[in-house]
Amino acid sequence: MAGATLTALPVVVFFLIVQRHVVGGLTAGRSRADRGFDRAPRRSLPFARVHRHGGPDWILRRAAAGLGGVCLYARNVSSPEQLAALTARLHAENPRLVIAIDEEGGDVTRLEAASGSSYPGNLALGAVDDLDLTRAVARSMGADLAAAGIDLDLAPVAT
Repeated sequence: MAGATLTALPVVVFFLIVQRHVVGGLTAGRSRADRGFDRAPRRSLPFARVHRHGGPDWILRRAAAGLGGVCLYARNVSSPEQLAALTARLHAENPRLVIAIDEEGGDVTRLEAASGSSYPGNLALGAVDDLDLTRAVARSMGADLAAAGIDLDLAPVAT
């Protein structure tokens, strides 16, 4: 378990660095309508969140201006086609934009939140204890995320 934690740590640190460097300039020049993410508790580190299926215009403007990354949630996904269109629109504004989502299968799904994941979760995969099956599930899930235009999955990593 410690190996998995250490392997996942660079991803978390990278994401926090992206958040810290990107957010500093997000509030300057934004209209009142663009300040939806400011409602987050002050103790948490704010980052660019897409609130609707199409994404607010301010995120598109910030992406074009060099925003480093966005994190999508289940409320941003209505279908694989819609998600692919959203990520394509975001990447069109900034090809280097990192688009992240937390997709783990099982109970933790953003792609299939309305119906439930078609992939087994970590507990089920651990109970089966079949590395080839786990690799196949991870490969398939990764292919789905790549097809949807997702750059970074915030799921745990096992070694």
